[in-house]
Amino acid sequence: MTNDKRRHPRRPADEDTIYYASFDAADSTEGDRIHFLGTITNVSASGIGIKVLFEHQPGDRVYFEGIDGEEKPRPAVVRWLKSQDRSDWFDMGVEFLQ
Repeated sequence: MTNDKRRHPRRPADEDTIYYASFDAADSTEGDRIHFLGTITNVSASGIGIKVLFEHQPGDRVYFEGIDGEEKPRPAVVRWLKSQDRSDWFDMGVEFLQ
């Protein structure tokens, strides 16, 4: 019996990626994209685990391209973030919105 409450099984991954967040600017109708580096550590149908350098907040929206061969950016929301001991990296869990 597992203590994992996820809806979908995860599969391990070790893939460097660039993802982005879009922040609406007062003078921009499209918002400004800020790109970040990360390493995807696991993938499921409903989200991913990723190691990141930027300290996002739960509720932040981020976008991933190329997940499972998809061409369009896939929106996701940050669900949790944990700092790693003695490191500049964070473990982050995101849930896909579509």
